[in-house]
Formats: sequence, C-alpha cells, structure tokens
Amino acid sequence: HFDPLDPDVPLEASLASINSPVEREEYRKLVEDRRERRSLNFTNVGKEKVNPDAKSHFFDIENISLSYAYSDAVTSNVSTETYLQKNESGGVAYNYAPSPFVIEPFKSTEAFKSPWLKLIKDINFSPVPSNVSFRADLNRSFIMTQLYDDNLSIEGIEPYYERLFTFSRNYSLRWNPIKNLNLDYSAVANAVIDEDSTIEGDINTQEEKDYIWEQIKNLGRMKNFRQDVNATFRVPLDKLPLTDWLSTDLKYAVGYNWVAGSRGQNDSEGNFFGHTISNRRDRGLSSKVDMVKLYNKVKFLKEINAPPRRRSSQESSGGFSPGKSFLRLLMSLRSVTANYNIRESTTLSGFIVSPFLFGMDSSWNAPGWDFILGSQDADIRFDAASNGWMTRSKQLTAPFQQTFNTDLDLRASIEPTPDFKISLDAKRTNSASFQEIFRM
Repeated sequence: HFDPLDPDVPLEASLASINSPVEREEYRKLVEDRRERRSLNFTNVGKEKVNPDAKSHFFDIENISLSYAYSDAVTSNVSTETYLQKNESGGVAYNYAPSPFVIEPFKSTEAFKSPWLKLIKDINFSPVPSNVSFRADLNRSFIMTQLYDDNLSIEGIEPYYERLFTFSRNYSLRWNPIKNLNLDYSAVANAVIDEDSTIEGDINTQEEKDYIWEQIKNLGRMKNFRQDVNATFRVPLDKLPLTDWLSTDLKYAVGYNWVAGSRGQNDSEGNFFGHTISNRRDRGLSSKVDMVKLYNKVKFLKEINAPPRRRSSQESSGGFSPGKSFLRLLMSLRSVTANYNIRESTTLSGFIVSPFLFGMDSSWNAPGWDFILGSQDADIRFDAASNGWMTRSKQLTAPFQQTFNTDLDLRASIEPTPDFKISLDAKRTNSASFQEIFRM
C-alpha cells in the first residue's frame, strides 16, 4: 500500500507524481515485491502391459519408468534486482518382480506322505529373486542473487551463485532361496557432481556441459554409501510331529557405512584427515514354546483344555471333577517366549580409500569383505594402517570405537483357570564400549 522508498506516502500517490508512463511503470516494477513461478513435472512415466496376464521378463520395457521435474522462481523487490532459483531433476527406475518359481521335487511324491517325512516332502528351492529394483536420480539446484546498491543500481555489484548437483542411487534385492529363508539387500549411494569452480553462473557453454557429463559418467564424487544385508531363517521345527509345538526364528543382519571427509580440511602438514567407515552386526533369536499344543498331544489332556460346548441346561447338571481340575492346574503354564539379541558395531576414522562397488574399493581389497560383512575384529585398524588405507595425520582426534550390546527378554503366560491369567516378564541388558585415538 505504501511506497517502500517513502513509507509515509501511499504507492499510488508516488506513481501519480510521475508524468512519464514509461518511468511510472519502471518505478512500479522497482518498488513492488514480485514473484513468478513455473513448474513442470512428469513422475514415473512408463509403458504398461497391454495384456496384464502376460509373463514378466527382466528385460521388459515395462520394468522401467522415467521421471523429470523442472521449476523456477524469480523474485524482485526494492533491495534485490533479481533472485533466481531453479531446480531440475531427472530419474530412472527399474523394478522387476518375477512370477514365483519354486522347485519342490518331493511335493507330489506319495512315499513322503507320512507326517514324519514332511521335512523331506517340503524341500524347496527358488532360483530367482522375488524382487530386484534400482533407482538413479540427478538433482540440480541453482540460485543467482543480484542485489541493488544504495542508489538502486547494480553497477559494480557482482551477482553471487549457489550451485548443488547431486547424484543418488538406490539398489534393492529380495530373495527367498527357500520358503523358510528371507534375504534382503539394500544399498544407497549419494554422490556430488562437481561443477567447474572456475566458471561462474549457469551451465551455458558446450565446454561446461562436457565437463558435467564426464563427472556423471564417473558416477560423481561419493559423499555417503550405506549397505545393509538382512537374513531371517525359520527353523523347520513345525515339520516334525515331535517338535511342532516349538518355533524359532534366527536373524542375522550386517551393515556397512562410508562417510566422506570434508574436502580441503587437512592438517598443518597437508595430510587429509580421511573418511569414516563403520559396520554393524546384529544377531537375534526369537523362540516360542506353545505348551498348549504340547499338552494336546495327549487326547485326554486335549479334552480338558478344550471341553465340548454344552447347553446351559446341561451345564447345570454337570458334575465337578477334581481330577480334571487338578490336571488343568498342572497345565497352568500356557506359553513361553524368548528373545535374545546381540548388537555390535565398529567405527574407524581416518580411512582414505573411497568405495567403488558393494562398499569395496576399485581394487577389491579395502576395507575387506570380512569388515563389509560385519566382522568385529578390532585388528581392522592395524590392517588398514599396514595396507596404507589410513591417513598419516598426527592431528586426527576422531577415535576408533567398538560397541557391544545384548538384550534378553523372557515372557511366560500362566493360566491357573480360564478366568485367571498371569504374565511374567524378565529382561536383561548388557552394554560395553571401547574407544581409543588411533594414529599412524
């Protein structure tokens, strides 16, 4: 409403005092806050199958989808001649979920009909993963700011620029080699596309474009890499009549993480402080003892646990059985569950090698498959030093660290009578850690 250059005067009054229509419009554009936005977005554009019942193949074009987005915003006001913000992104995704293919050689074999041979009858194997996916995204942000001086002029004032170009990649694989075993693999790589620091402004020349494409072909400069592998195995205790009242799941998970060190942050002797690598290893056991199922293996006890339903008139005439009530009291323990987990981790700073594939470097030596797959051997710091994978900076203060944690959780369900239930819980945790300043 008011003129920002003369706050006591309404803007329309200031404009009315200008005789030239051209100068009047120029003044209006100068003092008004203006913002113009544009955007264009295509998300997961792909081809769909004409026949939805057609068989899927890993090379199908339908497995691929493309995304593209562009947006810009231009702002101007009495202090800023131009504030330009542009965001552009493009992505390609691949997702393949084949039809289930399970080999069960003894499924229809009559010789294994006995429940004691169910473990053999249910032997199975799936040679193909249940899902494979990949996604790559390029994102570029560009900001140009041109300010006015005190005289509302840009003469002698250089604009300044903010540029960020990132390249992120996501990988995922799920596979059930057998029905009782689940395997999951996932990895995330975040990289930066470095633009030519000697060139200011946006990408306009062919030379700049060639430089950028060269960076993209090299997958950029890695900033962060994270990888996780999880496995869950259900012990086939339910396949045998002797143990079908027990259930046990075994879990094993490992993870690896690489974090880039800051560029240009060297010690007084010019030594790079290095990157940071860490891994983890989680092991778990979950078990349940179904005591009711065990009791019910005896027909007489099964009848006590699940007596037949009667009409209300028959219930009134039913007699009390001390023997059955006593046996039911002896069967008060209905179930027991136990969960035990071990979690370990190792962190090593000063690592100067960058990842190439699966966390390993291009020579497939560093930091070693054992560390990638969760090894907690404390000698990793000595091995890294002897192999030349560590910084020689004497000023490194980030410590070498290891942690160890265990959790035990027990729960028992007790029912002296159907209307009286008791739950007993016991928990125990243990934690330990170690750290030291390790230098070459």
